[in-house]
Amino acid sequence: MLTIEQLLNKKQASGDKILSAVRELPQYFVTIHELVVEHNTVASGNTVDVEVDIHCSVSLGSASSSKSKGQKSRHYHDMTYILTVTSDLDFVDFRRIPLSDPLGDGPI
Repeated sequence: MLTIEQLLNKKQASGDKILSAVRELPQYFVTIHELVVEHNTVASGNTVDVEVDIHCSVSLGSASSSKSKGQKSRHYHDMTYILTVTSDLDFVDFRRIPLSDPLGDGPI
């Protein structure tokens, strides 16, 4: 079996650094509840309107702790990027939300 170092063609012990960096990433949770489904027949064809309630949360874990000695500051550590598209991959919305205060009313 290949190690992370062999797969990425890196020096020994760099796999531990990669795993450590992955552990520092925030964990996201999404809950979607279907509220209303309306079937409509219109001149252009049958349509379905669905209203959903979407709840998103994040667990920062060790991501909020101080950065390791050799780690450079990266912009994506303090932001969450949300891209919303339809099932046909049509663009709906894009948002960038700070992890420290996403709603402007205190910590996450």
